[in-house]
Parts: sequence; C-alpha cells; structure tokens
Amino acid sequence: YHTRLMNFSKPLIAAVNGPALAGGLDLAVLCDVRISSQGACFAHPEIRFGSPVLFTALRDIIGGGLARELCLTGRRIDAAEALRIGLVNQLVPSGRLLEAAKEVARSMAEAPQSGLEATKALIIRSSETVRTWHR
Repeated sequence: YHTRLMNFSKPLIAAVNGPALAGGLDLAVLCDVRISSQGACFAHPEIRFGSPVLFTALRDIIGGGLARELCLTGRRIDAAEALRIGLVNQLVPSGRLLEAAKEVARSMAEAPQSGLEATKALIIRSSETVRTWHR
C-alpha cells in the first residue's frame, strides 16, 4: 500500500486522533497534510520486533537525523512534539479534528483541479528522484 499512497494523484489528508503506530505512522507520513488531535502519539515500535520501518517518507518530513533516531529506537512522541518537529501540520482539540481536516480539504478544493494534479505529480516525481538517489 505504500507505493499506491506515494503515487496517489490527489492530495491526501491524515486526521490522527489516537495512536499512529507502525503502519499507522506510515499511513500518516504518506499523506500530504497531517492534522493531529492533542491525544495522538506516533512511533515505529515494530523495530523492536525486528521489522524494518518506512524511513524515507519520514525523513522527507522531519529531516534525516531525527527520522533515523525515531526509526532505530521506536521512541514514541506525543502530538505536541510531532507539531514541534514538523511531523504534523496542525494540532487541534479532539472535538475539532474532523472539522480542521475538512477546512484543509476545502482550501485545497479552491485551487483548480489541473493545478492540484500538476503539483501532486511534481511531488511524486520529486519523491521518486530521492528514492532513486538513495538506492
């Protein structure tokens, strides 16, 4: 599912209202915008069970050094830290999460579809270039 999300032609918005762990964190980082409730948390605990984690998408968002640390340790971060490091774009109270995600979607929908599609294609190509460089 990683490849399908990375190559999805329309903008994706994650609304995180609880633990985003392992594949849940992968899903969030593969979205274009991430909005979090105050009670959310994020981690790659699967490293502790010997399973490799999705590094590149996380690195693209928060930077290499911090992404390495989170991927290699499985350390859990709360929503406030996720906002501080740029993992999430907004932090809102739980009761406002869905409305905040809809506001972002409405804002995106104001742009012409051709512009959104062209921008998303550039984002996808940029990610492909980075993946090619790091093989």
